Amino acid sequence: KPKPVALTAPPKTVVAALHRGINLGLWTAETKLDAIHAAQVNPDDADLARIRALGFGHVRISFDPAWLADARLKPYEDRIRQMQTDLARLRAQGLFVVLSMQPSSAFKQKLATDEALLRDTAALWRTVAKSLGDFTPTQIAYELLNEPELADAARVRGMLTKLAAGVRKAAPQHVLVAQGPRYSDAEDLIRR
Repeated sequence: KPKPVALTAPPKTVVAALHRGINLGLWTAETKLDAIHAAQVNPDDADLARIRALGFGHVRISFDPAWLADARLKPYEDRIRQMQTDLARLRAQGLFVVLSMQPSSAFKQKLATDEALLRDTAALWRTVAKSLGDFTPTQIAYELLNEPELADAARVRGMLTKLAAGVRKAAPQHVLVAQGPRYSDAEDLIRR
């Protein structure tokens, strides 16, 4: 059983950056974007500069493990490099990044019952965090699993604890975002 970790407050600069943000969730989450759709969804540097000029301090970027890695969750090197490049563009605009894993519902359901998949997903998170090692804790946070969808709060906590351990091996000081059961609605967040 994993040992509890002492909680500390995030750096003040991170709290300030999180005050106002924008979700660019489709950027890397989709597995089958055609070239025209990708051009409409993926912001260019001018778009990113406008986002910053409008006073947004952070952007939330989602990725689907099916986009980033093969069926055994071994990451595609070209996708890791693409993620590094894309996130560096955000950093260059002075935007804090919240990187969110957003798999399919089927993946989440399997993650709840398949310990090998959970272990491999934690290893994927470790690889992602390690590949982004030049991002400081004041530049990026890791959202472990967007909307877990499972009603069992204890199981969700157990899954998130294991995913957090994967990130912590490569990014021990970074902010981690953990959601409650189901869709993290207000009533879900108070479930025990």
